[in-house]
Amino acid sequence: MVDHLKAVNRIWEIILGTVLTFVSLFLVGMAGLGYWVQYDHPNVAAIIVCTVFLAVGGFCFPLSWRLITGKGRKGDGGLFSPTALRLGGLMFLAGSVLGIVVHSWSIGVVLALLDWAAAGACFKLAGRRETSSKESPGGAS
Repeated sequence: MVDHLKAVNRIWEIILGTVLTFVSLFLVGMAGLGYWVQYDHPNVAAIIVCTVFLAVGGFCFPLSWRLITGKGRKGDGGLFSPTALRLGGLMFLAGSVLGIVVHSWSIGVVLALLDWAAAGACFKLAGRRETSSKESPGGAS
């Protein structure tokens, strides 16, 4: 059985953190460029896309910082809180329903199975993170 809570090789954390930093900076830069271009002639769809880019880029930067510095969350040492993992699991479950509705049945069912596996992994990891943070002496829940 694979242990998802064991430590990863540090060099991979630094590489992934660096790549994630550049992705974050690119998304924030594209959002800024989009806002600048749309300043004179606002377009609702473009503003929504720019806001999503800004939100995703802003979300990725703290994760990349945690990866590069090697310091996880204070409570359990992970990148994501148990609540964030559960929200991710719910998004995967919603994606499975959309996959079946939007795609043909053959592709939709395969995508749904993949989404269910990812959702299950998110929920299981959230439970393990919450259990490990409660068992640790200084862990916050």
